[in-house]
Amino acid sequence: MRKSWLGIAAAVLLGVTATSATAAEQQPQRIIGGGPIQITQAPWQVGLLLTDANFPFRDSSIRGRFICGGSIVDATHIVTAAHCMFPSEGYEAQPEDLEVLVGATRLGNGLTVPDEGTRIPVASIQRDQRFVDGGNYAHDYTVLTLARPIQFSDRAQPIQLATPEEQVLYRTNGQSAFVSGWGSTIPYPADFQGDPPSDRPTDLKQVGVDIVDDATCSSIYSSAGLDFTEEVCAGDRVNGGRDACQGDSGGPLVTLSDNVPILIGIVSFGGGCGDARAPGVYAEVAAQRAFLKADAGPAIRNIARPTLTGTPRVGETLTCNPGTWTSAPTFTYRFARVGGGTLSGPGGAPTYVPVDADAGTQVICEVAGTNAAGTRTVQTTAVTIAARPQAPAPTPTPTPQPPSTPGPDRVAPQITSLTMTSIFRPTTTGSSPFATASAVTRRGGRLSFRLSEAARVQLTITRLANAVGPKSRCGFARTKASDLKRVALQTRSLAAGRNTLTVSGRVNGRPLPRGRYAVRLHARDAAGNLASPRTVTFTVC
Repeated sequence: MRKSWLGIAAAVLLGVTATSATAAEQQPQRIIGGGPIQITQAPWQVGLLLTDANFPFRDSSIRGRFICGGSIVDATHIVTAAHCMFPSEGYEAQPEDLEVLVGATRLGNGLTVPDEGTRIPVASIQRDQRFVDGGNYAHDYTVLTLARPIQFSDRAQPIQLATPEEQVLYRTNGQSAFVSGWGSTIPYPADFQGDPPSDRPTDLKQVGVDIVDDATCSSIYSSAGLDFTEEVCAGDRVNGGRDACQGDSGGPLVTLSDNVPILIGIVSFGGGCGDARAPGVYAEVAAQRAFLKADAGPAIRNIARPTLTGTPRVGETLTCNPGTWTSAPTFTYRFARVGGGTLSGPGGAPTYVPVDADAGTQVICEVAGTNAAGTRTVQTTAVTIAARPQAPAPTPTPTPQPPSTPGPDRVAPQITSLTMTSIFRPTTTGSSPFATASAVTRRGGRLSFRLSEAARVQLTITRLANAVGPKSRCGFARTKASDLKRVALQTRSLAAGRNTLTVSGRVNGRPLPRGRYAVRLHARDAAGNLASPRTVTFTVC
C-alpha cells in the first residue's frame, strides 16, 4: 500500500515523452527494478497483516490480507507508516485488527495466509497524531508494540535508527541506499490515469536506489506542501525503473554506516512507480527518532486465561476472574452471549446475574487489560446457562388410616426333604409309590425332613400289605392287603427348619416283624392349617 501522489509540478509532467513512458512499462517485473532476496539478507523486514476478525471495513475483501511492511526496532516494537493504519476509507485499525509477520521470505499465497515466519499480535499502536488520513502524508510515522517479544535469530534482527548526525552520510545527491518489500512489481508513470496496475509477488524483493537531495525533491513535489526536512527521496533520476510501489508502504529504506545497516526512511508515497521524474518519498527516520524510539512500556501478556466462577444458572451470580497478566494492567469487563449480544457494556463490573432470556445460551466474559503500552483483550471459556429451577410442588398431607388388622393365616406348612436312614445296612427296595424307600434293621432308623414353619407333627408307622407273589428279597412271603395294620403312632411339636426323629425297631417292647412298613407324616400349624402328608417306606428283614 504505497500511496501514489499525482500532484506533480506541471512543468515536470510536460517533459514526459512517449519514449520514456514506453521504457518504464518495459521494466522487469520486480520491486520496480530489483530482485528476490532471503529474509536473512534483511532480517529487520516484517509484514503487517490484517487478522481474520469481523472488522467494520467497507471493503470486506481486504480481511486477512498483507497490507504493509515495517522494520524491527527492538524485541517488542515495529516502525511503519501512519497511513498503513487506515486500511479502509474512514476506518482506523485497532490493535486487535493487526498482526506482524516476522522472519518470512515468502507469503504463502499472495494476499492470503502466509506459510512461513511467525505471526505476533499487536498490543498497542502509537501513531503520530499530526498525520491526517487523505492529506499530504506529512508525519507518516507509527510505532507498534507487540503482544509478545520477537525471538531473535538470523531471520529476525533489529535495525539501528539513523541519528540526526548521520544525515550527512546519506543526504548527498546520489548516495546509494536500498528498499525492500512485497509490493507491486509493475511500473507505471506519474501521470497514469485510472487505477494503477498492480500485482503482489509472494517473495521478498529488494532494489538499490539513489538518494535525491531535498531541494530537487521539494521542487518535484512542490504542490504537496511538505517540509522536506522530515522527508527523504530516493529513486533513479536518470533511467527510472528502480523504486518502491503499492504494498511496500511502511517498509525500510536502508543505507550503510561503517558497513552497518541503518534505517533512514519509511516508505510513504510517490508519483507513479519507477518514473525517473518522480522519485519515491520516505518519512525520514532521523527527523523523528525520539518518537520512534519512545518506549511505551513492556507489552501486556496474559499468562493464565480469565475464568468464570459461580453456578451458570438464571438468577445465580457469575464472577469474572481476570487471570494472570504481566505489566500490571488495569482491567475492564464485558459479558456477552456467544454468537452476538452484549449483556454488559465495556468497563462494567466483573459480575453478572443471568436473566430468563439467557437460559440455554452460552455466555462469556471478555477481560481487557490496559497499561501505557496499550490494551489486550482475552475471553473466558463459554458456559451454558441453565434455566431457573422450578419450585417444588407442595407435599400432600396423608389421610390418617386406621390400624390394619392382620387377616387369618391361610398358608399351610410345607414338609420337604423327607428321608429315612437305617442305623445299619441301608438298602434300596426299588420303585415305590411313596416318597423314598430305604431299608432299616430291627434296631430302627432315623427320619429326616424340613418344616417351612413351626408345626405339630404326627408320625404314623403302618405295616403294608404286599401283593401275592414270590418271596421278597428279605426271604419273607408277601402279605395280603388284608394284613395292613397300624403298628405305631407318635406326635411331636417341632420348630421350623430341619428336624430328625428316631424310628424304633421295636413296638411295645417287641421287635417289629419282618415286612414292609410306611412312615407317614402329618403337620398342622398354630392356625390349624394342614400340610400335605408325606410318606416314606422301609423294610424290616
